[in-house]
This record gives sequence, structure tokens and C-alpha cells, in this order.
Amino acid sequence: MFQASTLYMTNTGITMDNGYIQAKDNVNILGASETTPDATVQLTFSSAGLFTILTGSKLFVGPDIWLYYSPNTANDGGVASVQKRHFYLTDPSSTLWLSRAHINAGTTGMGFDRGKIVIDDYSNINTSYNAGYEFELGSAVNLTILQGATFNINGQLKYISTSYP
Repeated sequence: MFQASTLYMTNTGITMDNGYIQAKDNVNILGASETTPDATVQLTFSSAGLFTILTGSKLFVGPDIWLYYSPNTANDGGVASVQKRHFYLTDPSSTLWLSRAHINAGTTGMGFDRGKIVIDDYSNINTSYNAGYEFELGSAVNLTILQGATFNINGQLKYISTSYP
């Protein structure tokens, strides 16, 4: 669990391929220095567990961080809607804040059912063009794009009026 902390990453990056991650309170993922981050830093989440932003908490993904979402889906029964939900916002008070950050949702896509996603500056999401594996937002997601910010999605975006469980 990361609680009220800042993770300063170097250009060697981190791969999380086992277990789970929980973000509690305000958690920041930044390059080696907040003012001069490394050119590109990669955080790969490839575990079968969940990456959860807890109630009342915010995960800030800072400049030039690449989050590679490629969960281990061996226990998901081949169900696409389950595979894309290993990254989880607990409730409406859970926030994912992207500031010049990039997400690569790989071949599974990525889905959010609730919580708040804030786009600050320029942020990019790469996802699949294949149906069922897109970037998916449920009706209980509050997507906020701040003034002057740009949100670029390479792939399909799907809105679902009824959120997955």
C-alpha cells in the first residue's frame, strides 16, 4: 500500500507482476525529480491482482510517466469486461489525476465504472481498436478535462450507461 507518499521513478522503471497495489490518501508517481523528470519512465502493471485507488484517495500520475496496463488475466475466465478492470476506482471519491501522463491499455483495454478522472495538461491513452477491448467509461465516472488540457485517445472509447458491478 502506498499511503500519502510520492514514488520518484527513474528511467529504469518498475514492473509490478505479482500481488496488488492500493493507493490511500494522496499518492504521487513522478519522474526522478518533480521539476525535471526523466525523459520517459515506465510503470508496468501486469499482475492478476488489483491496482486500487481507495475511498477519498487520489493517485496523481505525473509528467512523462507511461503506465502500461497489461494485467495477468488467467483467472478472469476470458471475460473482457473483467480483464479491463484490474485498475479500480473504489467509489465517487476516488480520483485518478493524469498530468502529461500516458496510459497504454494493451490488448485488454481498460474500464472504469465509478470515481473521478482528471486530465491536466496533455494526457494520452492508447487502447485497442477491437470491440470489447476499448477504453470504457461507466455512467458513474466523472471525467474532468481542465481548461487548456488535451485528452488524446488512440483507439476506441466506449460509454456504458449501466456500470459493471
